[in-house]
Amino acid sequence: MAQTLIADPYSGYTSVEQIRLQNKIYVCIHESGSDIGWGEGHLAGINIGAYSKGVPYSVNQLIVHELVHSMQYALSAGIEGLSLPRWFSEGQAVYLSGQNRAAASQHTEYDPTKVINFFDEYGDPGIAYKHYGLAYQYVQEANGIANIKAMMNKVKTDKQVPVFPSVTQLENANYIKAFDALMVDINKKPLTVEQYRTNYHSYLNDFASK
Repeated sequence: MAQTLIADPYSGYTSVEQIRLQNKIYVCIHESGSDIGWGEGHLAGINIGAYSKGVPYSVNQLIVHELVHSMQYALSAGIEGLSLPRWFSEGQAVYLSGQNRAAASQHTEYDPTKVINFFDEYGDPGIAYKHYGLAYQYVQEANGIANIKAMMNKVKTDKQVPVFPSVTQLENANYIKAFDALMVDINKKPLTVEQYRTNYHSYLNDFASK
């Protein structure tokens, strides 16, 4: 974590000594959080609502889910914030924390790759999150976690390109550049953001049949 913060030009840290006493993940457990969700992950740590705010299905999975979000910020966030689309950031947290995800055979129930930000989300959030997990599962099984980590880091470390979404470019431009450069489909053919968003169900049909 220390080296990640030092390498981040927006953290304000330039040496291990500056953050030696802070070289840890901070966890804040409190009763004053929002009723919308059980937790939230940031670069410095995570917030977890007290039991009085509602009890999640699995506290351990929730903690890992939010820690994944913290690492997403460490790897990918630039001056404009987290550049990952919602389906990817939540899907990765669902998948890596072991939370429930949809089966590949259920892919027609939802269009996760069209959910770029919070306002794109529709329907039952519980169903949406299961499909975010499925959409991410496909990408990880096709590419492996090391390549995904490299892609996420490339989002922040590459020369930044202007972020002006268009009709055909809905995601962050730096994310598109990194994803298109490094990601492949389950058959090891190049995979672009637009291809995965537009032809998601075709990819999942193939995935379900394997």
